This record gives sequence, structure tokens and C-alpha cells, in this order.
Amino acid sequence: MGGMKNSDTEYIAERAGRLAFVYLTRRTDLVVSPAPQEHRVDFLVHISSDPAGTEQLFGVDAIGQRALGKAVHEPAGAWVFARKSGVDPAAGEESIPVCLFLFVMDGDRGFYRWLKEPVVEADRPALHVHTGGAFQELDNKALDTIIERVAAWYAAGANPKVEALLEETQRDPRSVLLLLTAKLEEQVHGQLQQAGLEQIQQPMPLLQAVDAGVQRGLFPSTILTPFRDLWQLRNSVVHQGSSEVSPVDALTMVSLGTGLLQVLATQHQPA
Repeated sequence: MGGMKNSDTEYIAERAGRLAFVYLTRRTDLVVSPAPQEHRVDFLVHISSDPAGTEQLFGVDAIGQRALGKAVHEPAGAWVFARKSGVDPAAGEESIPVCLFLFVMDGDRGFYRWLKEPVVEADRPALHVHTGGAFQELDNKALDTIIERVAAWYAAGANPKVEALLEETQRDPRSVLLLLTAKLEEQVHGQLQQAGLEQIQQPMPLLQAVDAGVQRGLFPSTILTPFRDLWQLRNSVVHQGSSEVSPVDALTMVSLGTGLLQVLATQHQPA
């Protein structure tokens, strides 16, 4: 009997995955791929119709059950299911929007709710994590709504890479800050050495190296203040040994670090 139960569970899970793929590929502007192992969702969906050509991704986790069971249809049109299984809590750790698709095998009916909901608050993008909640019917109109919500989140300036850094900063601020400053040191010293302004064997302290690059016209002068601010924040976190960083400091840290890396990466070497 145990073998039959496992076989039935595997069939339902596989069927749910196939139905999710069918629903998503109803739109020709979606590129649907099985998620790589490092992602805790079943599918990564790329919206290919963005005129700006940016990478607009969201995740989909698919689960299934044999029948509606004790599901309750609320007046507002939402469905509440008494029992759901197979949801990976780690899907909420993704730095992109994530939807949960639930398929009922009897009639191949589909439902959805957000695990990580894209929202725009005061013209700023954010992701709201939901550990529970009611489901909505999944149909063509619902799929259009999902895509519109994701596209609006990206249009508001969402950057999943920065979101991931912010989340990691909250878990381990010292490691993230050291990683950012290490990448900045690599960029600065590398460009100084290529320009013949510094020897590999005798690299200057970072702030001195930045100042030297600005003086020789290698870097724009606008990076001096952000570099000093970031270095001051680095000293505050690292030297005090703090394991907690305020949300404001976390945002400042990531914003300064990623912004400086972007500026350095776009600088042209002098002829």
C-alpha cells in the first residue's frame, strides 16, 4: 500500500508541474524554464515582451491534490483549502516574485496565490512574503494579472540582485559588507595597475587608491564621498562587531556598494 501511495503522490506532483507549464505557456511572451537547483521553486519565468529588454523574472512553485476536499469558496471569490502539502518554505527566500500554483486533479482546476508578492508602495518596489492565505482561480485573466503585477514591480525600479544582497545583509551584515568592499578593492586596484598608477606588489589603502585615481582622471570625483561614507559604515559594522544592522544602514550599504561597483565597471581606461 505504501508503494501505491508514493506512486500516486509522485503522479500528482508531476501532473501539477505539467499543468503549470501549460498555463504559463499560454502566453507567447513568457519563456518558462525548470529552475536551477539553487532556486527553491519549480519554474523560472522570463517576461520577454519588456520593451526595455530588462530581465524580468518571477518564480512559480507548483503543487497538486487529488480533489477539492474541504475547500471553501468565500464570497469575495477566494478559495481556502483545508490541507495543502508540498510547499517549500525556502521559496520565500527568493529575491524575485514567487507564485504558488495549486492544481486539483479532478477537473484539472487551477488556483494561485502569492508566496512573495510584488508590490509598489509610494512609487518604490517591495516584496511581501506570505506564509498562508486564500487562493484565486487560475485562468487566462488571472495569468494576465500576475504578469501585470510583476512587470509593474520591475518598472518601479526593482532589482532582484540588490534585493538578494539586502536579505543576505540582514542575515550576515559583516560578510556582505566585506564582500562588497573586497570587490571594490579588486576593481580599484585592478584599474590603477592597468593604468600604470600602482604596482601589484605594493597596493595602496583603498581610500588613498581611489583618491589617486580621481587625481589622475581615472575615476570621476563624484565617487569620493560615497566611498568615504561606505568605508565609515564598514568600520562601524566590522570594528564594533555588530551582528545587527538597521534596515536604513543595510539599504545604504548595498546602495553605496552596488552603485560604486557600477560606476567603476563603466569607466574607460585612458589611451
